[in-house]
Amino acid sequence: MTNQTPSGARRVLGNSAWLIAAEGATRVASLLAILYLSRTLARDGLGIVQFGMALFGLLQLVCGAGIDAQLTREAARTPDQLPRLAGQSLIIGWTLLAIAFGAVVAGLFVVPIDPAMRRNAIVFGLGAVFVPVALRFTFVAGERLRAVGLGVFVGQLTFLGLCLAAVHGPDDLGRVAVVWGTAMAARAALQFAAFVGAHGLPVFDGHGFVSRLRRTVAVSMGGVARGLVLSVDVIVLGLVGTPEEVARYGLATKLPLFLASLATLFYTALFPTLVRADADADERRVGRIEAETVAAVLGVALPGAVCLMLAVDPIIRVLFTDRFLDVAPLLAVLVWRLPLLAASGVFRTVLWARNPASDARIAIQILVATVVLLLIVAPAGGATAVAWAVLGGDLIALVLYVRATGPIAATRVGGPAAIRIGLAAAVALGVMLLVPHAAGFVTLAAAIAVWAATTLVADLPYLRRVATELRGTVR
Repeated sequence: MTNQTPSGARRVLGNSAWLIAAEGATRVASLLAILYLSRTLARDGLGIVQFGMALFGLLQLVCGAGIDAQLTREAARTPDQLPRLAGQSLIIGWTLLAIAFGAVVAGLFVVPIDPAMRRNAIVFGLGAVFVPVALRFTFVAGERLRAVGLGVFVGQLTFLGLCLAAVHGPDDLGRVAVVWGTAMAARAALQFAAFVGAHGLPVFDGHGFVSRLRRTVAVSMGGVARGLVLSVDVIVLGLVGTPEEVARYGLATKLPLFLASLATLFYTALFPTLVRADADADERRVGRIEAETVAAVLGVALPGAVCLMLAVDPIIRVLFTDRFLDVAPLLAVLVWRLPLLAASGVFRTVLWARNPASDARIAIQILVATVVLLLIVAPAGGATAVAWAVLGGDLIALVLYVRATGPIAATRVGGPAAIRIGLAAAVALGVMLLVPHAAGFVTLAAAIAVWAATTLVADLPYLRRVATELRGTVR
């Protein structure tokens, strides 16, 4: 009888495939929901919804980021303690959420913003009470990412379905936040049921709770900073701008963040492998993983940014109609977040696996730098200035993470890979300059085809290896 055990590479590929497939389906559902709301709500109503979602994201980070950063490592090393860790994570998550929610509500009444924006943001924030219940860290630690992928998909599909059922015009704006909370409850219920089915109910053990809470708060500062940098632009613009401007900017960020999130999912699946390599003091292996991953993601992101930049008008027309054509210039700037986020994400994941405390410090530095840039330019420059400030923050992040990975930097992207990536980007630019920029679906289809072809040029060695891993088995 043949004993077949999946290799580490195939395990990472399998986890990544599940997450990427589920996240792809989730983002499609999310995009459909935004498309529907952009056609159903007034323009200011869409901005109010996006501001509320950004604040929900902040609260989600507060009650989940520190737990993920601290307990994922512990759960991966001591899987027999999962019920006890799950119980303490619930208490810690709700404690942190209560504190953060009170601070957010107080802040919303201090800052002079639109009353409807304030009211809806509070209701959106209440949905974060379900975030700790999802017990996400337990699935990441056990490399059981199917439940995570399925959970986020069910949550977003629920949101889409309830929007279609309950939101029919501008007067239904207040229902969107309630629908969002219901969708988050559905997501948490599915993942909680999966945990209970595998490990039983969480065990609420108070032993060591205070010290664990203290460590979680310390670690969560970095996790909150790292996640908040992806939505702080919307929050700052919402505090100093109009709901209509938030709607315009929020739509422009959708596509770049969606595409960047797919790379993040791969890094999540890769994290346990990096932790084990670091625990074995196998620095050469860590460096090889880092260098190859950087090359692979840049081979996708750099040609993609070129293609998308030269096709922004048809993208906006197809997705959001001519009503939001003024979003196109913002999108042309924000697509350059793709290579910056993709590259910095690799170095961040390596640093997170090796030294979470150092990662936390850098994340806070990045957030502070980004917020300072935003506060300087947003009041006078509006959405356009915010877009450029965000690019500046992403560049700062890349520089800091590259420096922080230290000796591993010796195994960065090599010459052949850099040549392939540069050639792919140059070919994408040359071909897209020949494509008519106002041909609607034709331009959009050409951009997708050129992106796919140039990615094959840049990532051919890695695609061959993936194909080999998927076909092969370890005997």
